[in-house]
Amino acid sequence: MLKDQARDLEEDLALCEAATPSQWSSIPCRCGECNMQFISVAWSEGRFEPADARFITAAREGWPYAIRRALELEVENDRLREEISLMQEQVQQHRSLCYD
Repeated sequence: MLKDQARDLEEDLALCEAATPSQWSSIPCRCGECNMQFISVAWSEGRFEPADARFITAAREGWPYAIRRALELEVENDRLREEISLMQEQVQQHRSLCYD
């Protein structure tokens, strides 16, 4: 998927909710030679239910997309709050001129 291509967040949420709800954990390789990790989902030791495999692969693109969107929306939210504040100040100034 392209970086700027929109994702279906409802579909991504459904993938998350369909994944095994039990505890997921990351387990370091015991070889002592590498920095690799094993993912344990309900003690699967690398074998996953289809819904879990879809979740893991979709998360690789879905999480970065969702995080980028959240960051963009936080900036937009701040901008809109500032704009509202400015408009409220202007309304107050106008009211004070009209009632003097």
